[in-house]
Amino acid sequence: MKFIDEARIEVIAGNGGNGSASMRREKFVPFGGPDGGDGGSGGSVYAVADRNINTLIDFRYAKKHVARNEVADYPFTTLHPNLGVVRVDHEQSFVVADIPGLIEGAAEGAGLGHQFLRHLQRTGLLLHIVDLAPFDEAVDPVAEARAIVNELKKYDESLYEKPRWLVLNKLDVVPEEERDARVKDFVKRYKWKGPVFRISALTGEGCRELIYAIKDHLAAIKAEEVAALQEPDIRLDDRLHNVDQSGGEQG
Repeated sequence: MKFIDEARIEVIAGNGGNGSASMRREKFVPFGGPDGGDGGSGGSVYAVADRNINTLIDFRYAKKHVARNEVADYPFTTLHPNLGVVRVDHEQSFVVADIPGLIEGAAEGAGLGHQFLRHLQRTGLLLHIVDLAPFDEAVDPVAEARAIVNELKKYDESLYEKPRWLVLNKLDVVPEEERDARVKDFVKRYKWKGPVFRISALTGEGCRELIYAIKDHLAAIKAEEVAALQEPDIRLDDRLHNVDQSGGEQG
């Protein structure tokens, strides 16, 4: 239900209390017959919202992957947002939402743009994943990355201002001696000043460092929120007031 704006939740109770029946326990009688148990009074249903969601956004080349005529004009590799829980250790974890790749014009509603851009507003951190070595050599990854950021900005300025990290993927495809130069060239052409991570989703290279960086970032955000709640809201009234004495003795 994390990606549904309106959800109808229907809770169906038992059939008139015919729940788990219990039997009398009598000496020398294995089954003493029902003792009038009606199954109890039922339980409670809780809906818990989790604000601690982080998002992966990408610009994929789905024409090579999605062979359905209904979506032929919209390059998405993922047709529905997917959730995953990243468990750092036994006590720490966070939720990541994989948002389908977007296309130019998503801010105006092209493709499934409005549906997915709306989900990004609920996240605390955006990971912009860009393939250093795209399948199509004619594709410029810098231009693709700029197109995504422009859609975020056109849709909502506050979405554009959200914390966003650049994650350069497919490091395994790039020859090792070319990786540093390829990363530096991308960052320079993209004019990126924020955090940069280089990973390989296939081999796992760099993923551990990224996970722990996300964990530390979320912990810092949570600490700030807790501190803000604990700070007393004290406001001084600097207005002038006239006080008139009424009743009592005057000196």
